[in-house]
Amino acid sequence: GPITVHRTSPDSVELDIRLDYSGDPEVKIAFNGVQVHVKRLVIKGHLVVTLKPLMSVLPICGAIQIMFLNPPDLDFELAGGISCTEFPTIVKVLREVLISRVNGALVMPNRIT
Repeated sequence: GPITVHRTSPDSVELDIRLDYSGDPEVKIAFNGVQVHVKRLVIKGHLVVTLKPLMSVLPICGAIQIMFLNPPDLDFELAGGISCTEFPTIVKVLREVLISRVNGALVMPNRIT
C-alpha cells in the first residue's frame, strides 16, 4: 500500500505504511513439543515505522521502532505436526494465542525496537 513519510523532529522520520502483505513465509513454531508451520500469511493494517535518531553516516539511524496503530487483520494457515481436521480446538487456540501475541507486541502503545 501507500507509504507517507513525516519528519517528526530534526532527528527522526516516521513512515506511515498501509501494509497489505500476502505471502508464504518460513515460520516454524514449537508448541509443547509439536512443531507447526505458518503458511499463507496475510497481514493488513496501518504500520508505523520510526527511524530515530537520524545520523549522517551508516547505518543512517540509531534505532527503528515498529508498531501498528490498531490490531491488524491477520490470517494464516497452520501445517506440520498438527492436523487442522483432527484437532480443530487446538488449532483454534493456537491461532488465538498467535494473534494475541502479535497484538500484544506490536499494537500501540506497544512496539518493537
